[in-house]
Order: sequence, then structure tokens, then C-alpha cells
Amino acid sequence: MTLLCLRAKNSPHILETDQQEMTLLCLRAKNSPLILATDHQEMTLLYLRAKNSPHILETDQQEMTLLYLRAKNSPLILETDQQEMTLLYLRAKNSPHILETDQQEMTLLYLRAKNSPHILETDQQEMTLLCLRAKNSPLILETDQQEMTLLYLRAKNSPHILETDQQEMTLLYVRAKNSPLILATVQQEMTLLYLRAKNSPHILETDQQEMTLLYVRAKNSPHILETVQQEMTLLYLRAKNSPHILETDQQEMTLLCVRAKNSPHILETVQQEMTLLYIRAKNSPHILETVQQEMTLLCVRAKNSSHILETVQQEMTLLYIRAKNSPHILETDQQEMTLLYIRAKNSPHILETDQQEMTLLCIRAKNSPHILETDQQEMTLLYLRAKNSSHILETDQQEMTLLCIRAKNSPHILETDQQEMTLLYIRAKNSPHKLETVQQEMTLLYIRAKNSPHILETDQQEMTLLYLRAKNCTHILETVQQEMTLLYIRAKNSPHKLETVQQEMTLLCVRAKNFTHILETVQQEMTLLYIRAKNSPHILETDQQEMTLLCVRAKNSSHILETVQQEMTLLCVRAKNFTHILETVQQELTLLYIRAKNSPHILETDQQEMTLLCVRAKNSSHILETDQQEMTLLCIRAKNSPHILETDQQEMTLLYIRAKNSPHILETDQQEMTLLYLRAKNSSHILETDQQEMTLLYIRAKNSPHILETVQQEMTLLCVRAKNSPHILETVQQEMTLLYIRAKNSPHILETDQQEMTLLCVRAKNSSHILETDQQEMTLLYIRAKNSPHILETDQQEMTLLYIRAKNSPHILETVQQEMTLLYIRAKNSSHILETDQQKMTLLYIRAKNSPHILETDQQEMTLLCVRAKNSSHILETDQQEMTLLCIRAKNSPHILETDQQEMTLLYIRAKNSPHILETVQQEMTLLYIRAKNSSHILETDQQEMTLLCIRAKNSPHILETVQQEMTLLYLRAKNSPHILETVQ
Repeated sequence: MTLLCLRAKNSPHILETDQQEMTLLCLRAKNSPLILATDHQEMTLLYLRAKNSPHILETDQQEMTLLYLRAKNSPLILETDQQEMTLLYLRAKNSPHILETDQQEMTLLYLRAKNSPHILETDQQEMTLLCLRAKNSPLILETDQQEMTLLYLRAKNSPHILETDQQEMTLLYVRAKNSPLILATVQQEMTLLYLRAKNSPHILETDQQEMTLLYVRAKNSPHILETVQQEMTLLYLRAKNSPHILETDQQEMTLLCVRAKNSPHILETVQQEMTLLYIRAKNSPHILETVQQEMTLLCVRAKNSSHILETVQQEMTLLYIRAKNSPHILETDQQEMTLLYIRAKNSPHILETDQQEMTLLCIRAKNSPHILETDQQEMTLLYLRAKNSSHILETDQQEMTLLCIRAKNSPHILETDQQEMTLLYIRAKNSPHKLETVQQEMTLLYIRAKNSPHILETDQQEMTLLYLRAKNCTHILETVQQEMTLLYIRAKNSPHKLETVQQEMTLLCVRAKNFTHILETVQQEMTLLYIRAKNSPHILETDQQEMTLLCVRAKNSSHILETVQQEMTLLCVRAKNFTHILETVQQELTLLYIRAKNSPHILETDQQEMTLLCVRAKNSSHILETDQQEMTLLCIRAKNSPHILETDQQEMTLLYIRAKNSPHILETDQQEMTLLYLRAKNSSHILETDQQEMTLLYIRAKNSPHILETVQQEMTLLCVRAKNSPHILETVQQEMTLLYIRAKNSPHILETDQQEMTLLCVRAKNSSHILETDQQEMTLLYIRAKNSPHILETDQQEMTLLYIRAKNSPHILETVQQEMTLLYIRAKNSSHILETDQQKMTLLYIRAKNSPHILETDQQEMTLLCVRAKNSSHILETDQQEMTLLCIRAKNSPHILETDQQEMTLLYIRAKNSPHILETVQQEMTLLYIRAKNSSHILETDQQEMTLLCIRAKNSPHILETVQQEMTLLYLRAKNSPHILETVQ
């Protein structure tokens, strides 16, 4: 199946195939048992928590959102044609980067393939989904204990996989320059998701065994625990001695063994609980030996999970992973491990500290891989592995940037007092005492426990994953400690929770049908995504209410900002009436305070934190007119950005995108605009500047230095939708932003010759010529360009990853072969989009109001990140060439595009007429068929289904020579995989 074999209206025949496509997470299918029992087990990417998800598989167009989470009535969602699915609302953006390494074996989701056993029988087959780009990853495979595939989950015969020498690679064991010794370590933790594998075989044999990535909230999941050795932690990976875990009964190890209605006994079982990623802890063994020790990463919302918190050492960090000296963490009562505080070179003392605050999300191990890639990469997703991160903990106000990642000299960032770095304003200036409270460990996703309400009623309720370090949150801990779960979302009966004083809203207390009164309570922390709450308006009326991470699109949330010190949600996005928000002092803009209709005055306020994506502000033009306005997502460490910090607390939005009149932004000299302008080889001086804000990920552009030297350099991360941004492209070497999206007048952009807009036109060794190419790759998110329609009028223009919600985008699809954006989502008039022929659904073509017809379009494939193709120029020269999701950095990938009709979409999913696609010559390209050393002939083979990530297989070339070989989702880089393909299926 495609990565998500999602939404294939007529994909049924796909399922009819023996090698059943299993979606990434086919999660929580109430009746999922038959899924496993059925040959065509469809596992949606996150097929999460669909109460009645069974019919989903039966339904043609059922959209499965990436997180299709929290939909109170989500069942009908699946029943609905336009069901929204976010392809990778999680880490998809970054997963592509991962795939650079040659020999890495592992199917991205090589999950539960009923007949997949022979796959495992092959040596070295397994590669982590993201074991990508490990500079020296080859030796990884050469190591004996290499960890299983990213999700090498529940493979019926997966045990021998571990027996294979070079097979295993951690999900993120990516780019670890010296990672080899990791494998050389005795207790090397099982692969990130090596789940239930060694003895898990019977799992598949069991009918109802829930094995989805998040096996969350399975209504009937209780018996799962009753099954012997079934539950392995989602990432309980590579624990050399972890076997007994499986030997223990009822061991709850599911990644999200979350919300198991009767999961309580899980904790009662000895050694059951394994941290989501409690991985590779050199001395972690005793953890399992401890009673009730670690709840599952998401052992969330267990109906009776309350006592869990009552246990002293139960709280394990979300990803307490591979901490060399992490053992004492468990020994310490309150040691909060960062979510991904992973492998920090000097991180040990962190654990030694009692009150260490976990990072907001230290999320997306997916991103951590990137970290390992570069020499100076020592920065975890959440400023992990910061070479000098030690002082971080020592400093009081050191805010980790959401992705303050891999900055070679980023340490001083933490040294700065007011640097807002955490995704969710983590480790706020006064947050320390929080840890002083005992047992306040919040679950990572303590989400949606059907009956979790009483949880909050309990005294020591766990803090939300992100309810961290709110500037004034101190009293929170002083309060009864009712920490709302990270995602305590849409709990059916959660309303009264808020009735309690100071109850921390869940990270995503989103769209809770009855959550309105939540805000009526004083100091209630808004959930991370307290989004679109139907009646959420009064939320802001309360003082100091923490806006949800994504208090986004709250229909009546306008008054939110009127309250003083209200922390805007991470994505307080698109609030219809948010204009006055900025008028309030110190209002924290949401992460994505996006598209605020009247947000212009935002910048006029002094300490207003711009939203992560203060995007698409209709009148935001004057924002740029303000002096120190932050433009890049993190426009961090800009060469001359220091003065930015000189401004009091002005946090630039993550994606300050689509500023109506942002044009002059580019007119500014050294504005950092790339999304990833991080770790530029010569970025060193960036750090030399005191407070230079580097872009969120402008990462590792080998020769990107001149970018900064250019006047209109680097568009903002999302310098998107800049009303007059056109001239940007007029500049020759301007690196288009990751999301150069929705430029009101961007049309001419495409008319310009050198305008490469690749998602990450980052690190392209010779990317200069990219721009020299005519049909320029649209940006990853070239989204919502108000007048972008003509863009598509161009023939081979690749639509951006997220060409989403373009107000007038309809005609876009009217153009032939226009590649839909990754997330061409919610396009107001997107309906006709599908009416166009050959248009490929976007990666997340999500929530398109009329998206059903999308599938009706014939062959348009769009890559998620066709980024950094060394010679990608000719790519566009081909007519129907589908760019691979990440057809990125493929050493010789150029010819790939030369082939006609190559299916390259990231998820080439659920294409209504996708059947013939396979009938088409030159085979569906894998999601990331990227960087295959000899991949050239691959396309020459007829109908070969490329694996989702058939990427970088050292000898993979012949793979395609075989006819119709079903490649594993990520059958990647199998050192000796050649013979596998030699077999005809």
C-alpha cells in the first residue's frame, strides 16, 4: 500500500491483494480483529480511535485523519465521504528527511502484514521508517543488535528479524554519526517500535489483538492485556533483555495502550508498564523489575489509572530513551524527563536534577533523526543532545525552542533570559517549583479516557503533556495538582473537570462539545489545541487562562485576547474575531495564530507573542512594518536578528505566513526566511550574534551561506501569502520558504525561471540551478495563494505540499496535471479540484469540504517534498511525472522524473481510480523512493509497486526489475535485499 493507502475510493482491489496493505496505525478499530484476520487488512495511517471504524474499511471514501482524534461523533466521519485524514499531521513533514541513508532496512510500517513473514526471513531487510540519512548509518546495519524497523510491529514471524544481523534500525536511530556503539551496547533497546515482536507472533494470530501504533482507546482492548506477551510498548525497542517483558502477562506495551477502558490492571501487573520509548536505557532493566513502573507512553485515561499516579516512581518520561545514565531517573521520585530528552550527550545531569521539566513535546522522534545527521546536529527535536545543553537546566529561564535543534552553537540561546523556545512556552521562568510537586507526572497523551473525568477530580492528576512551565503556572502546582492530560480531549463527560479550580486544560482540550465552562473557571489552562470549541468564546474572559495550543479557529474566541496575560494557544489560528487579541498586553500569540482576519495590530502590541503560524493574517501587512517583528517560524538566530530579542518578548509566529502586505519583508536585507535555515554550514556567525533567531529548520544547507548574503534572502518560513511577495522570486537565488504559501500575487512566481520553492530547498548541494529550472518546484506548502490559480495554469507545476485552502484555488485543478498540495486541505472551493483530471490528492488532502470528488481525478501524483533533487530541474520537464513524497536528495533520482506517469505521491492514497495506476507502466513510486543509488531502472520496470519508502536500497535497482513485486512499505536499503525482489510475487 502507499504509505497510508488512504482514501483509495476504489482501493478495494488493493486490499484484495494477498500482501495486504496495512496502514501505519490502523488504530483502535473496534472490530480490528477481523482486520488482522482478513487478507486485505487495511490499516489507516492512524486509523485512530474510530469507534465504529470497521465500516471505514468497508466504506470507499472514508477519510482517516492523521489523528482523526477526538471526533465526538467520529464514526459518521468515517461514514462520510469527505472524511478528513491528515496524512502525517504528525511528523510527516520531517519524516522525509530521514530517508537519506543507503542500506537502511525496514518498512516504515511493516506492520502486521499477514504474509509478511518471508520478508522477515530475508536478511537485513528491516529498516526503520526514518532510519534515514544516517551519515554513517551503514555500520548501523552492520551491528548485530540493530533494532527492528520503525514500526516493525507484530510481524507474525518477526522474531528472526532481530536474529538478523543488520536488520534493525531504530525509528530515529538516524544519522547518529557514532551511533554504532549504541547497537554495540548490550542492552540496546529494541527498535523504536519493535513492538511485541520477539515473541509477539501470536499477537497476529490473536483475533482482536490491538496492535495499532497508538492502540489507543480500544473499546474492548482489555482482553489485549489479558493476552500473554501481547502488549509491547510502542517503542519498547531494543531492550536486549526485554524478553521477560513479553513473558510477563498482560504487559501493557502498546505505544498508546491508551484509554483502555479496563486497562487499570495493567498498572497492577508487575513490569507491565514500559515507557512509550523507554528505550535503550543502558541500565533500564530494573525499571521493568519495579512494580507498576512505567505506564505506557500514553497509558492514558485508563479508566482507573488514577492509582498509577499514586505510585511513586511510576512516571516515566514520554520517551525516556537511551539515556546512558537514565537509571537513577526512575530512582528519583519527581524526575521529569523531557519528552524526548534523548541521547543528550551531556544530558545525564538533567536526570540527576529533581525538578527537571520535560520539554513540551520533545516531540517527533521523527525530527530527532535529522539531528543525528549533521556533525553539529547535536540537538534533539526539542533541543536535544545540545552539545552544551547542560547549562540549559542550570539556567532558570532557558526556554528551549520548539525545534531549537541542531544549532551548532545554539547553547547561548538558553543563556538568554526571555527566549521563548519551547513549542509551548516550556520551562517558563517560574516553572521550576512545578517539579517540586510530587507525582505530577502528566501522561504524554492522557487523552480522551472515556471515563477519565474523575482523573481530574483526583488530587495528583497528571499535568498535561504541554501544560508546562506556563509563565505564571506556579500556583497551578500549588493547587490540588489537577493536571489535565495532554490531550484530555473531548472527554465525553469531561465538562465538570473544568468546574474544578485551576484544572489544567488538556493539551488538546479541543473541540470539547461542552467545554465552554472550562474557561469560566479561573486560571484554567487551555488545552494545547483547545480549538474550535463551539462555545469557547468566554474562555478568554477568565484571567490568565492558558489558551490551548491550537486555540484555533474558535468560532467566538475573539474576546480571548481581551483577557490579560492569556496565553494564546499554540495555534490560536484563524480566530474569526481575534483582532483585538493583540490589543491586550503580553498576550501570548498562539503557535499558529494563523489567518486572524484582523490580526494586523498584533505587532503594535509590545509583548505579544506572535503565533506559531501567525499566518494568513488578512491585514497583517503592518506587522512587517513593525521593527523587530519576527518573521521566520523561528526566524531564529538571523544574522542580524539580535535586535529581535531586544524587543520585549515579541515572539514571531511560527509561520508568520501570508502576511497580506509582507512584501517589504523581503526588501529587508538579512531576513531569515527559510523554514529550516538551520545549521547552515556557515551559519556559525548566526550563533555568534547574541540573540539571532534562526529559522525553524533552515537546516544544514551546505552552500546556503550566500542565501543570507543576498538582499531578499530567504523568504520567511512561510513568508506565505505575501500579498506583494512576487518580487521575492524575481531575485535569483532566493530560497523559497518551506511554505511559500498563498502569496496573494504569487502567480508571477511561477513565471519566473529560477523560482524553486521546494519544501526544504534545503541542503541541496547544487540547489542553485534548481531555481534556474523553468517549472520550479512549488513550495512544500505553496498554499492558499489567494490568486495562485494561474500557478496551476502552468503545465507541470508541482503543487505545494499543502497547497491548501486557496481561496480561489478551484481553477488550479482545472489545469492539467497540476499536482495537488500535500495538504490541499479545506479549500473553500476545492470541490472542483477533483473534477480536474489526473489531480492527485495531496498528502493530507484533508477536510476538503468537497474533497470526495478529489479521488475522481485521474493521475495526478504529487510528492510531499520533492525536495533537493540534485538534478530535479528536468523533473518538471516531464509531463505527468509524479514527484516522490520526498524524491529528495536522490543521488540519481533525476531520471526518475523522466519516466512518464510515475506514481510518486507520498500517499498515493485512495485514488478513486487508482487501480489503473498500477496498470500504468513505471509503477507506483514509493512514498519516499528517494536517493536510491541505482534507482534509475526502477522506473523502467513495469507495474512494480515501489514500497512506500523503497528508498536507498543499496542494491534495490533490480528490485524493480521484478514484475509486480509487492515491496514492503519501507523495504528499504536491504543490504542483501536484491534476491528478495528477484522472487516474483
